[in-house]
Amino acid sequence: MITRSPNPQSREKLSTLDAIQQLMRASFGRSIGGWLRGIQHGDLRIVIERGRHTYLALVLKGEESDLMRRQMKDALAYFESENREMLAHWIGRASDAHATEAALAMFFVKETPF
Repeated sequence: MITRSPNPQSREKLSTLDAIQQLMRASFGRSIGGWLRGIQHGDLRIVIERGRHTYLALVLKGEESDLMRRQMKDALAYFESENREMLAHWIGRASDAHATEAALAMFFVKETPF
């Protein structure tokens, strides 16, 4: 998860996403609306959803689905609910967050060797 925080690593990742979004707005105007929802490069796709205080970005091969986006939103809502107090006063330490594994477990798939 990427948080809107003073943490330098989170800030760097968020700055990259913000820079891409600003480039899109500068190139195509505000008419594109909304916020950056994904980036595709070759057969890899970064799918982005945002919560009130955090972003969730998944890297995947193949196509995204409406169900996956709904699950991402649910994971963000769960994570932010479990960390409401911490996020209100967060100073950038990832170790302060809890329930991260529970929120993200469904997105990790073990590949079986062929």
